[in-house]
Amino acid sequence: MASPLIRIGLALAGAAWAASPTHAQSTFTSTAVVEHSGMCLEVPGASTAASVQLVQNTCNGRPEQSFRLQVINAVSQLYYVVATHSNQCIAASTAVQANGTTLVQTACSNPTTNPVQQFRLERMAANGHRFRLRNIAQDRCVDVANSDTRTNRPVHLWSCQALTSGRNQNWTLAGAATAGFGAGAPPTIAQADAARLLMQATFGPTESEINRVVSLGADAWISDQFNRTASSHLAIHQAIHNELTPHLGGNANDISCTFSYACQLSRHDTWWQIGVNGQDQLRQRVAFALSQFFVISEVSDNVGYSQQAISDYYDTLAVHGLGNFRTLLEEVTLHPLMGRYLGMLQNEKADPRTNTEPDENFAREVMQLFSIGLVELNIDGTPRLDANGRTIPTYDNTRITHLARALTGWNFSNATRWWDWEDDVKLPGLISNMTPWTTTQGEIYHDTGAKTLLNGATLPAGGTARADLNAALDNLFNHPNVGPFLARHLIQRLVTSNPSPAYVRRVAERFNNNGSGVRGDMRAVVRAVLMDPEARDATQAQQYGYGKVKEPMLRFAAVLRAFNAQGQAVATAGGATTRGLLRNRGIGVDMAQSVMGSPSVFNFYRPNYMPTGDLRQRGLVAPELQILNEAVAVSTLNHLHGRLWQTDSADTGIATTTSDPRFYTTRYRFNLATEKGMAAAPERLVDRMNLLLMGGRMPADMRNILVTSTYATPMNDGGGDRVEDLIFLIASSSQFAAQR
Repeated sequence: MASPLIRIGLALAGAAWAASPTHAQSTFTSTAVVEHSGMCLEVPGASTAASVQLVQNTCNGRPEQSFRLQVINAVSQLYYVVATHSNQCIAASTAVQANGTTLVQTACSNPTTNPVQQFRLERMAANGHRFRLRNIAQDRCVDVANSDTRTNRPVHLWSCQALTSGRNQNWTLAGAATAGFGAGAPPTIAQADAARLLMQATFGPTESEINRVVSLGADAWISDQFNRTASSHLAIHQAIHNELTPHLGGNANDISCTFSYACQLSRHDTWWQIGVNGQDQLRQRVAFALSQFFVISEVSDNVGYSQQAISDYYDTLAVHGLGNFRTLLEEVTLHPLMGRYLGMLQNEKADPRTNTEPDENFAREVMQLFSIGLVELNIDGTPRLDANGRTIPTYDNTRITHLARALTGWNFSNATRWWDWEDDVKLPGLISNMTPWTTTQGEIYHDTGAKTLLNGATLPAGGTARADLNAALDNLFNHPNVGPFLARHLIQRLVTSNPSPAYVRRVAERFNNNGSGVRGDMRAVVRAVLMDPEARDATQAQQYGYGKVKEPMLRFAAVLRAFNAQGQAVATAGGATTRGLLRNRGIGVDMAQSVMGSPSVFNFYRPNYMPTGDLRQRGLVAPELQILNEAVAVSTLNHLHGRLWQTDSADTGIATTTSDPRFYTTRYRFNLATEKGMAAAPERLVDRMNLLLMGGRMPADMRNILVTSTYATPMNDGGGDRVEDLIFLIASSSQFAAQR
């Protein structure tokens, strides 16, 4: 990555990106005037002989000063150069790289494939027609020896100098004015729309997936994603952990994956692998949204005992997140980690002898956070009001108490004693649904008394733990709040923080009835979220307050996906080398978010959070900004720079392995071959970044700044610095942080 001097601020309030000219570079005829002397490149004496060295001479319009620059590859600005008077090619005298190699004319010999006769035209600024002419075989620039200003002085090839010096390497090609230099390649409307869908429905666009959406259409692409097999976090986590185990030094907790930092790292490795490379992107993006609805957190010791069980819980969200909400609600309720996190596991009926009552934590949160919310809602998500204009609570403390009683008497499925703990039941018990605890005396810890649930529904006395749970979850599932409550959450996590009531209503109606009389069909709900006019109409993106702040995990994953990131493997004498790991452990500290690591059951941020200032004055929410403060803003920038400053997979200085199995973060390697191939054309390069990272909606002023900064970065490494700089500048910009 080039000098930090080009780390210019990009906090711009720009209009939508304006298209630039799109015609490709073409063949042209021109003189070549060197800047330091004002003289022209010339074949001396109008010679037609081979191996004659070129010189500089006073410009006079003679034929031997005219050259035809024949395009080979317009994207990479690759040309061969023909002396018009002799019809011979200009070339390096040898392919052996050395400063001072003479520049000669010679018979054209397969110039489209012969690097000795090929030159990359590197335009020096967005305006004008000054170029560096870099010979491909030599990787050196056409240069007037010793900056001589006399006539007939030799021209050769020399290491390309800094752009701010080396005037004897700067050539004005007047004929380039009509050849299309400076033309961009703005995304088509179809490409931009496809990229926008992928920002909402995946962990970030890729070129291949953009093309797939364009080919299939949005609705068919969603259907295709619904049918993709779910990636298994647990299976991949176990596989990665098994690969790492020989390198961990025999620590018992690491080997068993209990209260293990190494196993925590491998769980995050798993999430990044699936998030970046998984083929079931929509399913996984929905699971990520649901992980912030049905919250458990590794921050709690009750959950952190088994990182592999956390992976299994995440699989519960991925598998059932595109099923039926009633099934999803039950699977979450009965997962042992939810039982441990919110207290339903081993929750006993009241015992007057010990003056104890059932734990009410899960009963409260399953209503407040997982299904219906605090106040009664209209179908469009707006609060229902009583005759006095006040909101109507969905439940009171009595309903909490009765629901808690209905959910007593559950334990690990393989427990042999009521008070068995994680160490007793191990992984099978931590990933199998809880079951009612039964003894020869029956379900002794379940409260069999009558209970009254929401909307006056009653559970008669004598009910079993299973019957009471089924009835209680049915009672929640059929509450009219569930549709709009869930709809708003999914819209906020996938599309926009401030959906209109009409948008919420349309999605909630699909929850209530998928069109075939089925309530709770999550596929119908997700399709309604993504195919709604407020999600698909690109003009919505121009409205103030539309869109959302990208969560830190989404911002970073999008960069990794766009450039097919490869990770580092662990290699020690302890065992076989592991797969490459996309490890980024520091994101939770630096950017205030890590998967399944929220500080509480209330997630990382509240859905109704309004930051101070203009948004609050307009009544708009921006939940993700609740985790942004001055310290996080700085650490986020440092985090991005630390991960993105050197990413070109062709850079041999990036290690592909590490000997530390507990290493903190990966040295990422990006496939930048396509981007480097257009690095000589900054307008094209920025337009490609606009498609991959900005969904074709880069503001014009931002584009101009990025094009200018790219021209200011040398091409001496083949364009890697230019590409790496652009990735960092965009990834750290406020525009990239906003999804519209």
